Amino acid sequence: MSADAPALARIAEAAFTQYVKAIGKPPAPMYPDFPDLISKGWVSVPDREEVQAYAVTYPDGAALQLDAVAVAPEAQGLGLGRFVIEAVEARAGDLGLARVALYTNVAMAGNLTWYPKLGYSEVDRRREEGFERVYFEKDIRGLSEDRVRQAFVDQAVICRKLQAPFTTMVIDAAAEVLGRETAVGRRVLDWLGEPEPRGDALALRLAGALHGAVRAGELPLLSTLYPPAETPDYTVLKAALADALEAAEAKILAWLDHAPQTNEVGRSGILYPGLMVIGHAFGPRMELLELGASAGLNLVLFRYGFGNASVSLGNSASPVQIRPDWRGPWPEGPEPEIVKARGVDLNPLDLTDEATVARLTSYGWPDQPERLARLEAAIEVARAELPKLDAGDAADWLEQRLAEPATPGVTRVVMHTIAYQYFPEPVKARVRAALEKAGAEATREAPLAWLAFEMEGSDQPVLTLQLWPGHARRQLAVAHPHGTWIEWDG
Repeated sequence: MSADAPALARIAEAAFTQYVKAIGKPPAPMYPDFPDLISKGWVSVPDREEVQAYAVTYPDGAALQLDAVAVAPEAQGLGLGRFVIEAVEARAGDLGLARVALYTNVAMAGNLTWYPKLGYSEVDRRREEGFERVYFEKDIRGLSEDRVRQAFVDQAVICRKLQAPFTTMVIDAAAEVLGRETAVGRRVLDWLGEPEPRGDALALRLAGALHGAVRAGELPLLSTLYPPAETPDYTVLKAALADALEAAEAKILAWLDHAPQTNEVGRSGILYPGLMVIGHAFGPRMELLELGASAGLNLVLFRYGFGNASVSLGNSASPVQIRPDWRGPWPEGPEPEIVKARGVDLNPLDLTDEATVARLTSYGWPDQPERLARLEAAIEVARAELPKLDAGDAADWLEQRLAEPATPGVTRVVMHTIAYQYFPEPVKARVRAALEKAGAEATREAPLAWLAFEMEGSDQPVLTLQLWPGHARRQLAVAHPHGTWIEWDG
């Protein structure tokens, strides 16, 4: 391999040159001593006719340290980077190591979103050797089949409680038919993450992939069993699913890489009265800042209609009408006047891209047609004037937004729905710290609000609100995860 050193050096320089300006100097892995690294056995390359990518790794305690990975610019977009990472993880397993550890530079924004998609978790950020580094790790020991199958059982229980009987059947049946004789079965049963519903939501990834293939007309046999057809015989469904796992193998394997993003529009129905409470305290003019915004459908909630049997609010002419089963008093306060709205997501969804829209709608459950129709209507409403979305880390983004000058007479509202719970602990801590810092500086002329609809250790999510200045965090409501019903505490 020593003869490959010049080619490796060219790849390194070409791959990392793009970051010099952002970092202010050459990145650490831009000019390595390849002859020395090769002599130590730390360099690996894909088995191809020409060298187009490489990884530098070495054992460090219980981890395999991934010191650098690079792909030649002309070979990018071909999946080589993922291939190299998978080879690194396989090597760690062969060495009996528990983890792969790596770091990247905070200026390499693409890496900050790419590594989490591959199952890596951020564990630290610090300045080291003059570089602002972000550290990631991934446990590659795999899971027992029992844990994966139990995750499917747990998800089926949740779907049953949420009145989705067909989706429940699909998940139950999938848990039975998954086996090591198929590529999909091996991928799922050897999942290298947290398969549980509040982890990687593995069962919903598979259910979404199957629904997407059905909606695309790629699984004609299975599609005959999907709603609006009558509930199928369970054994017939199992047989069709077993065939589907092979027939749509490539699509399913690709979809398993993506966490489900439903961008549940029904949650706007609980955010809107929460905004009215904020308006009652500080006035109706607000700037919305959403964390984990997905496609931004809840950022345009002011374009929807809301209410119940006795109250009608929002846009009564909107094709999106959200009318949950309301329990309790209606909150006092004016309807919000949204002067600005902006959101952030590690992977914001582009509603102008048909493939992205197809994926988003496929995560809707096929046995809840009203919910799916509402999602499709909200997509069209949002497409008329796309919400402003940024790709990035929630804590980084929020720190930047809250550092900007506040507008007198406008309440900045930081909000999120069933998203915060999935943030890494360091990100959660930084979000809280940023809010507390900005809250300490807030005034009645330029107030701050934190409106959150999240699981709080209970069976159902709760809506909480904290206002600055002068108000402690309080619970406003308990609600169905999709906003089907709302029990208002006020």
